[in-house]
Amino acid sequence: MMIDESFGVTPNSQGLSIMQQWLYQYDPLDKYIVDDEPRVNCIVWVRGEGFDINIKVDDGDMRSLTVEGADTIFALHGYARRAGIPWGDKYYFTWNGELLIGTRTLHSYGIYNSGCDIRVGEKG
Repeated sequence: MMIDESFGVTPNSQGLSIMQQWLYQYDPLDKYIVDDEPRVNCIVWVRGEGFDINIKVDDGDMRSLTVEGADTIFALHGYARRAGIPWGDKYYFTWNGELLIGTRTLHSYGIYNSGCDIRVGEKG
C-alpha cells in the first residue's frame, strides 16, 4: 500500500500503518481494515540531498530533475509528469542504451551523480 506518487511522496519516503501495524507495499488496504472507519497513519521521511539528472526528450528538449539514488523508475515517471515531460505506458526511459524498469532504483542502474543523461522516448 502506498500513496500515489502524483502527490510527491515516493514509496521509499513513506510508511503507512493502521492500528500500529505497518502496511506492506502492494497489499490491498481491505486486508488490514477491521473497522468501518479505519484510521490510517502516514509517516513521510524527509528527503535527503538529491542530485540533478538531465532528461532528453526525442524532440530535442532537455530538462533537469532533482532525484535521489533510492528513487525508483516509477518515481522518475512521476517527477517527469509533474515537470511536463511525456509520460505514461507509451513512453520509456533509457540510460546508456538500457531500458529502465519501474521497480528498480536509480542506484541499481549505477546512476549516482549529477549530469547523467536519461533519454525518454515513445514506444513504437
